[in-house]
Amino acid sequence: MTTSAALDNDSKTEILRVLALHGSEGNAEEFSERLIPLQNVLGVEHDGTKIQMEITSLQAPFAKGGGYAWWTMPPGIRSYTAKEYEGFEESATRLLDQWNLGGDDGKPFDLVLGHSQGAILLASMIALGRTPYSPSMGYILNGCGYCRPFEEQVKTLKPSTKDALTRCLFVIGANDQVTPPTIQEELRDAFQAAGLEVATLKHSKGHGLPKEKDTEAIQQMADWILRIVH
Repeated sequence: MTTSAALDNDSKTEILRVLALHGSEGNAEEFSERLIPLQNVLGVEHDGTKIQMEITSLQAPFAKGGGYAWWTMPPGIRSYTAKEYEGFEESATRLLDQWNLGGDDGKPFDLVLGHSQGAILLASMIALGRTPYSPSMGYILNGCGYCRPFEEQVKTLKPSTKDALTRCLFVIGANDQVTPPTIQEELRDAFQAAGLEVATLKHSKGHGLPKEKDTEAIQQMADWILRIVH
């Protein structure tokens, strides 16, 4: 992260460059707005430091419903049961292009955050060893199902890979009706076995990214980020 000039009260502002990946039927603009509650909590001074999130929200290429998806699948098939993700390479290329470009100032991303299908895309890239670099703050995977087409790669992920010591936060809703918590925990456990520094935030709500009223979950996400800042 980058530190800005000191403020009048001797506090400082750290710039957190975030690459954000929306879920199926979402879009880039809407997903940026869903990150505002986290942004607001991080913007409060903590031990003399404020965090300013600079969000680059990437949009998936395939129209679906009222939004976009990262791949297509037959009706009734879920990402955590699918044998293949049609269009995966197009999405992977789009993601890698932006990842390599970095944030608005061209500097590397500090955090990559994915929700639902966007989280599965991110998990797939980790399993395939295709991430350009490990972001300094790590990854946040919200409502992330198992990337089933790459199950072999997940199970053979080794501690020697560049992401092996990367921090990874799984955000799991106990009442998730879209992706069962057990499916999310299966992937989490596989990543932990591979050597990633895995943490779990389990809250009482459902599949979506925690909202402003979910104060405890938002604060825990912020605390996870702040631990490495300080």
